[in-house]
Amino acid sequence: MKVAPATQEPPLARLLTRRLGADGFHYLAVSDGPGVAALTAGEEGEPLASSRYEITAEPLPDPQFEQLPAAVQARINELHGECQELPWKALPDLKALIEQYPDLPLLYNFWYVACRKLGEDAEALRVLQQMLERFPDYLFGRMALASD
Repeated sequence: MKVAPATQEPPLARLLTRRLGADGFHYLAVSDGPGVAALTAGEEGEPLASSRYEITAEPLPDPQFEQLPAAVQARINELHGECQELPWKALPDLKALIEQYPDLPLLYNFWYVACRKLGEDAEALRVLQQMLERFPDYLFGRMALASD
């Protein structure tokens, strides 16, 4: 089932088409316009679920992160940039932090990014798989999987 506005296919749908082929995924794009109320059931007659997302450039709240000591939070914030600019420098600290705080998905995400920046694609894929096994609903892990 593919339902989208008649105007243009959303960017994510274009990316998924390139990665998975035209029939390799399903999506539903709905706006708040008239006629939305008419969409009440899918192909098999099952009710459609509706989700609403807010796009923002602001950091997402993370209660686990906010409970960390201030010095650890500061180091993790520094690692965000290091993963992009100096990934070889970031990896040892990331691995140490993961050992200390194994339930923080953002650390795995940083590790994944650092591996990609270093061209270590097999290791990046392994880290991504580990991240998704441990945190299946982690948004950035799912996004990495969709764009990998």
